[in-house]
Amino acid sequence: MSEDILLTVVSGKSKRTVSVSCGEVLLNVLQRNGYKISAECGGNGKCGKCAVTVISKGKAEKTLSCRHKILQNEEIVLSEEKGAGLTEFTGESKIKAGGTGFAAALDIGTTTLAFYIIDLEKGYVAAKKSVLNPQRAFGADVISRIKYASEGHTDELHNAVIGTVRAVFSEMAGQYAGGRVRLLMVTGNTTMLHLFAGINPESMGHAPFDPVFKDIQRFDGKKFGLNVQEVILMPSVSAFVGSDIAAGAIAVDIKNGNNLLVDMGTNGEIMLCSRGRLFCTSTAAGPAFEGAGITCGTGGVAGAIDGVECVDGKISYSTIGGESPVGICGSGLVQAVAAMLSLGVIDESGAFTSGHSFSIVENVFINEQDIRQFQLAKSAIMSGIMTLLKVSDTRPDEIDNVFIAGGFGFYLNKESAIKVGLIPKEFKDKIKAAGNTAGLGAVMCAADCARLIEAEKLCGECSVTDLASNPLFTEFFMDNMFFGDCDD
Repeated sequence: MSEDILLTVVSGKSKRTVSVSCGEVLLNVLQRNGYKISAECGGNGKCGKCAVTVISKGKAEKTLSCRHKILQNEEIVLSEEKGAGLTEFTGESKIKAGGTGFAAALDIGTTTLAFYIIDLEKGYVAAKKSVLNPQRAFGADVISRIKYASEGHTDELHNAVIGTVRAVFSEMAGQYAGGRVRLLMVTGNTTMLHLFAGINPESMGHAPFDPVFKDIQRFDGKKFGLNVQEVILMPSVSAFVGSDIAAGAIAVDIKNGNNLLVDMGTNGEIMLCSRGRLFCTSTAAGPAFEGAGITCGTGGVAGAIDGVECVDGKISYSTIGGESPVGICGSGLVQAVAAMLSLGVIDESGAFTSGHSFSIVENVFINEQDIRQFQLAKSAIMSGIMTLLKVSDTRPDEIDNVFIAGGFGFYLNKESAIKVGLIPKEFKDKIKAAGNTAGLGAVMCAADCARLIEAEKLCGECSVTDLASNPLFTEFFMDNMFFGDCDD
């Protein structure tokens, strides 16, 4: 049918009218026209994050854009999406000084893109910025994006991230480095690196899960439309243990003792150094700790509930920046579940003892589905850690440091994390919030190429444990779904 229907899109202060074909799905129309609407479940009608307000014949109604077919002229209003909070890192003194000019680093997270401009002469980060990854519109995790790419949409995913990188990089390089950036060091999980390079990651979506590349990749900046001499993609360990965890290992100096590095992101990555040997794995934690897949979930943005306490049977909460609550992020979710256990709202199986949801504040609540998503996520992380300890013949009390990567670690309450069974109790006094270790590692490698070679060597030394075929993990996972003794 010819394009004879008019759709008016209101986003913030802008208003735009586009022509569409009768019966088109609204989400597809929005994505095609450049609107960055979240669809964390890949448009399967499950996450509820693509909701818009549809105004037709004078009536306004909320609907999921992935389930709405356009059959007549109508107007839609998009919710304003909050920006991404910048994940800081510790250890800036590790950046080598004494070079000339400027370099840049980019950490491509599944949810967030973090940019850094480095003054090589002084050895410090001159500017940093974080934005949401526009690929979130095509699914919240790497599996959904691999699937979307395998259906013929690799270029679409590539263009989405490159367009954002080009815009942000150009702005930052011009403002803070006079356009004189000679090198861009890029880290991220293996899927994100493939999509950045415009390479179909389909081979990682089925056995034997082999990526097209794992080693260092070098490109002329012109390939991506970037005003930089060279773009370097850091080395990865395997399909699901990416260069982000390798960069993180450089940042925390993982080989200096018996150390554990845990990235509790969507694709939970874990690396262990035990008695000089390196072990690593990845576990499908899902996006719960990043606020996705949770009904009222959000990332670490201003207004996100990042702390929940139960005092004398009453609930209190804190938000990032002290602003009005807009949702709950990962650290707040951990504390909220711990509070629910203390209050007896849920039992050790995760079942509600009465009702079907738990309200923290008006419009921010946790329901049965959220608890199940949380259980899957926390069991995946805990079981991955326990399996790696077993495989390496390492006792929990032998670990010197437990580095928690990402902004999640800065806000994580240790007592709550132990109560809900996210981390072993032996780690309580060993946890260190390390911030964006992937970003710091990429910055260190951009400032000193010897670090890049070190990262490459580290990837080659790692022994990878495949949890999908490991009976230990299966046993641990079933046990760790429970919350254990809620009175501990």
